[in-house]
Amino acid sequence: MSETSCPVILMSSERSGSNLLRVLFGNHSKVCAPVAPQLCIVFMHVLEQYGDLSQPAAAIRMLDHMVIYSRHEFSGWGLELSGEALYERFRPTSFLHCLHAVYQANAEFEGKKTFFSKENEIHLFAPIWRNEFPRSKFIYLARDPRDYVASWKKRPQSFTLTPFLAASRWAEDQKSFFKWQEAFHLPVSTVTYEALVKDPELEMSRLLKYCDLEVESACFETQPERNTEAYTNEYWQNLAKPIMKENSKKYRQELSEEEVYITESINRVWMQRLGYSFDTKADWRPSDRFKKFHRKQRKRAKRLHGKTMQAYYDKNVASGERLLANLLAS
Repeated sequence: MSETSCPVILMSSERSGSNLLRVLFGNHSKVCAPVAPQLCIVFMHVLEQYGDLSQPAAAIRMLDHMVIYSRHEFSGWGLELSGEALYERFRPTSFLHCLHAVYQANAEFEGKKTFFSKENEIHLFAPIWRNEFPRSKFIYLARDPRDYVASWKKRPQSFTLTPFLAASRWAEDQKSFFKWQEAFHLPVSTVTYEALVKDPELEMSRLLKYCDLEVESACFETQPERNTEAYTNEYWQNLAKPIMKENSKKYRQELSEEEVYITESINRVWMQRLGYSFDTKADWRPSDRFKKFHRKQRKRAKRLHGKTMQAYYDKNVASGERLLANLLAS
């Protein structure tokens, strides 16, 4: 499969400003930055259902399913090419080839030259992706873990994601990103959410140059009138607003002193590497009493917020799972 563009691949934790960065890149005249349909996670776990993707029939079937899945209301892509047409255009022979083909075809459908992808867990394939598509550019986006935890606390799907678990998730994400970067000498440009919102012109200019893209002023602001997806998901409402340049250190109002202490302690190593300062000694260790309390806290949260969580799941997750199951059964 020949490489036709210079895609931009984002590696980032959720709730770290990834959609803001996606929208800013999408304002570029040559970059298509759609809502991620999470094809990587969805199809990675059912690869065995497709067989040998070096065979045309298997690849065409996966391409068909990826296109249909991308049109789910969550992501709302408009791509309508058949798997056969995509196969003739790109001749994919693997899962990553199929993923690249669908994204690139969507970019061309939207009149753009290349694409920006923020698929969750795509960093797990970064070394292979770089080998297959060497012109790709990788960006690592980080956010203060304390604001990350504070952000999760306010979201309906995360009532059972306690500050302890949220902080632990952030730590695992950063560990994974750094591991891949260092083990495979992956060339990555790093940006923090705090720097991005404070001076979007400076940071976007730097990132665009790194991606070999012409610097365009349209990438310095959100342009709410163009970001219609902001009105389709409660998590993306800020995309319909100007960039909030002071949207940092909100954790000081949202988290208790103990929660800040726990978050900083769990993430001490990664905070130091990313240049974040500490409000505590960051030397907390979970006691047996805490572990017992934490288990009770999660059970109580599930009992109190079960209906809210189920409603969110039914709206944003279950329908996608049913769609995939129907595709595989066809």
